[in-house]
Amino acid sequence: SILEAREKLSRAKDFDALASHIQNYPLTYKDAFIRTNANIFPIGLLQNQIEFILLNPYPPYIGEIGYLKGVNNTLEFVIDETLKEVEFPTKSTELKGCITIYEHPFKVNGVIPYGLYIAGTDPYAQDVATTSPSLGSTFIYKRFYNAANTYDMIVAEYTGRPSTIDEYHENVRKLLMYYNARVLYENNIPGLKQYFEIKNCLYLLQPQPGIIKDIVTNTLVDRKYGIHMTDKIKLYLLNEVKNWLLQETDEGKYNLEKIYSINLLKELIDYNDEDNFDRVIAFGLCILQDREMYNLEVAEQESKKDIMFDNFFS
Repeated sequence: SILEAREKLSRAKDFDALASHIQNYPLTYKDAFIRTNANIFPIGLLQNQIEFILLNPYPPYIGEIGYLKGVNNTLEFVIDETLKEVEFPTKSTELKGCITIYEHPFKVNGVIPYGLYIAGTDPYAQDVATTSPSLGSTFIYKRFYNAANTYDMIVAEYTGRPSTIDEYHENVRKLLMYYNARVLYENNIPGLKQYFEIKNCLYLLQPQPGIIKDIVTNTLVDRKYGIHMTDKIKLYLLNEVKNWLLQETDEGKYNLEKIYSINLLKELIDYNDEDNFDRVIAFGLCILQDREMYNLEVAEQESKKDIMFDNFFS
């Protein structure tokens, strides 16, 4: 009856009432302590999604944990259940992390379609965290190919802080190659570009989005790859994440139900402007890149229409 009441509030889009109902009729101890007005994200729906995953502990809701290794000039994913994800909140003794895959790459005639997968990365600066345990976080996001396949969802995650920063960069590089994905990363922190340049893999880096000029009209920052995170850009990114989470896929059903990363869901619930929320930023960079690619695709289609009509009337 509690779940039915939650479903009714979700369909009515009364998110404040949903969060209040979860607090007053908790199914777990965490329900009783969720903060209803701490951030812009739909806390009640996010908590509901966590509970759904915990009640359905099987694929795709529970990902495969492991690592990628090179075999005969290709990459293979090796399941290794001795590895552990870095949990949120972060414990400073458990930072190494691992790759989690919810869905392996989709291929057509043995080839991953170009542009189907994109990535967002929030890197970190040095091998040892001197103050707070900031993590590197990367998500692989699957875009639309056709209605017969899954789309608009996270298919893989790598969040952690291994013993060296080169190890982190190498794991990100392998993950991008495994999915034939291009990554939009926060370029305020140096290191990722330099590593990819040494590995002759700059093609894996997404150029600076043109949308930046619309967000910060007077910006003088013009870097070839990645995004320079400012307060305005961060605010825009967070609003885009919120819009994505609440985009309806059906009546009373939302995009956020395609998120199976419990740690990302927890970060979204606890988000504030003071602490580290590396997964939220990495996921937001996926959404930002998806918007940029959509705008470019629309512009390309409009250009083709103009050419067609020019030829028709010439």
